[in-house]
Amino acid sequence: MTTNINAPTFPGIGRRGIRRIILIILLASVTLLGVLASRLQSSLPMNADRRVATEIAKEIVSSCPLADPGDEDARDACGQKLGSSKLLAKYSALPVLWGVQTQVGNYNLKTNRTTTRFHPLVMWRVYLSVFMFTGDYKIEQVDEQTIIHLPYQYRNQLDMGEYPYPYWHSKKKWEAFQFAPEVLVVMEQGRVAAVLRSAERDRSRSYNPREWDGRWRWTDANGQAEPRVTLFEYLFSESNPHVGTR
Repeated sequence: MTTNINAPTFPGIGRRGIRRIILIILLASVTLLGVLASRLQSSLPMNADRRVATEIAKEIVSSCPLADPGDEDARDACGQKLGSSKLLAKYSALPVLWGVQTQVGNYNLKTNRTTTRFHPLVMWRVYLSVFMFTGDYKIEQVDEQTIIHLPYQYRNQLDMGEYPYPYWHSKKKWEAFQFAPEVLVVMEQGRVAAVLRSAERDRSRSYNPREWDGRWRWTDANGQAEPRVTLFEYLFSESNPHVGTR
């Protein structure tokens, strides 16, 4: 005896409609499984990036704590620690980008035309050492990038020769250094790809106005070539066997 089992029926929906619904459900299930697999596969490197980002954040804030904004010794100590950090050297891209964020929330480095390429040693020791960090930090995942947010205070009372060049040649640039509340360390593929000043501006922050005298280089009263932090001997010792010849 043969028993016929009828397919379930739904009022107002024919067999073709039911087949379409089943096909849609199957396609949605396959898509969902693909998304879940992708997230599972990417979760390990993202977690690894976050761990490295945490180590980097702690390294930076411990190297450059808050101090008097005119304290040159504190700045030199900060630069020395950053420049000699094995952790920062290990996880820095070569070259690394330095600049300013073009828009709040935008971390796209390919479209950012404000950046300059530096050897990591120059960026960490000469450029970032003019910043002091509060000790706080936040780590954010934005697509494939890991962003370290580092609130800072700026060393705006240093002698003119302590800056890589006279930022105050442009009032807008000089204000940006002092009014931006954060440094953003942008990591891509497990390495520091860029260090940017935030596009945000907080005009309640400390500000020291300066007037540019038109000089990019000069010699001080003691015969010291300025800015001293851009000189070979600021970055390297003459006894260094790897850079002994100029």
